[in-house]
Amino acid sequence: MRARASRVGGVIALAGAAAAGVGCAACESSPSGPRVEPATSAPPSPNASILPAALGSSLAGPRVALDAGRPPAELSGRAVADAAPPPTPLTEGDVGRDRGPPRESTWLTLALTLAWNGEVPAPHGAEVSREGYRRAAEATRHKVTVDLLPSGRMRWVFMSPTFPLPAGTELRSRTEHYGHVLVWPDGSAQRVVSPGALRAVLSERRADVMPLAPPTVGPRAERAAGAQPSVRQVVSTEVGQLDLEQTRLAGAGVAGALLCRLLLELIGADPSSAVCQDELTPSRARVASPGGGVLELVVAGVERRTDASATSPFSRPLTAPVRRGGLPPASGEILDRPALAALRTRAVEGEVALGAPAEGVVVVNRTDLVQYVLLDGLAVAWIPPRGERHLVGLQAGVYDLAHRDLLGIEVAPPAPTRIPARIVIGDAADAGAAPPP
Repeated sequence: MRARASRVGGVIALAGAAAAGVGCAACESSPSGPRVEPATSAPPSPNASILPAALGSSLAGPRVALDAGRPPAELSGRAVADAAPPPTPLTEGDVGRDRGPPRESTWLTLALTLAWNGEVPAPHGAEVSREGYRRAAEATRHKVTVDLLPSGRMRWVFMSPTFPLPAGTELRSRTEHYGHVLVWPDGSAQRVVSPGALRAVLSERRADVMPLAPPTVGPRAERAAGAQPSVRQVVSTEVGQLDLEQTRLAGAGVAGALLCRLLLELIGADPSSAVCQDELTPSRARVASPGGGVLELVVAGVERRTDASATSPFSRPLTAPVRRGGLPPASGEILDRPALAALRTRAVEGEVALGAPAEGVVVVNRTDLVQYVLLDGLAVAWIPPRGERHLVGLQAGVYDLAHRDLLGIEVAPPAPTRIPARIVIGDAADAGAAPPP
């Protein structure tokens, strides 16, 4: 039987300042369980102050009241059921014991787009190619698909090469556990991303665990928007602020709370916070970092999927070996050489700085973060921590050049830069000769 897709409630807006993924930790295994591969050795992350075994949070403890207002049951519009055992941190053993999700014939698919600090206007200049810029803007969008199984499983799929993980990588989560299972794009391997490690995965390409703290939760503001009332709250920690709006999304079941828990992790907040409620799904989010970065999340579409189990995104058992370290390899290339060349209709020659390459731009990253290179507001490539990359294909001329990490921990404002150039991030940067007045 083929799956049927139907539009649900139009488009929902999500605005957020940090991102990253959720998935269904519905990692199904063979009867004997996946094989566990040893970890690769690596020095501890300089940004991680705590290792997995020492994680001291309230992850396995009871949830606290949201505030002095109505209890969570009234907020979700449901009667209070017998309390289920509290979620526990996901372990490799849990992956091996998972026998897959319940057989459900419907689920929701959300199409997400992530953007930094809103829209960036196209550059001006006679040599700027409007069509080349338009195509590049579409190719550099951060796109994600999220599948929600009503019984409490989620699958987050990175759909574009604009993330520090390759397109097709999945994060799978389920309500019984905190943390995620990261699945390689080709399904050849999987690994546990422990609670508190998601920020490091997305900002450093490491899975070191960082501390999770109980967040400060602002007053609850309720809004009646037609048939879908929503609840808005501002959640804060020392590493970020999440402006979160949630609503009851028909068909999401309890899986909407998994998306909420993922968003809390992006600001280093304990996902056991009562901000995340059953039957509520984030409909808007804006994550802001102290470094000035903002990440906006937009739900571009929602589909209700009806199936036979064969087409369900959770139907295939995951029998791949479980790794104890490493992440899927990724090149960091977002725009290829022809796309970079198409940003300009012609070259504009000028004085080239000493040490600059013959063409393009060499970017040296001396920080511990994955750094994105932005040209005229477009993320054209990312450079791994302590890495280097030569972007070729760019025509000579003056571009607005900036850099930042995905979550906005460090954000450098754009500066006119003549290319060819050599740029160093983390030390005094040699941005080439000053552009002409």
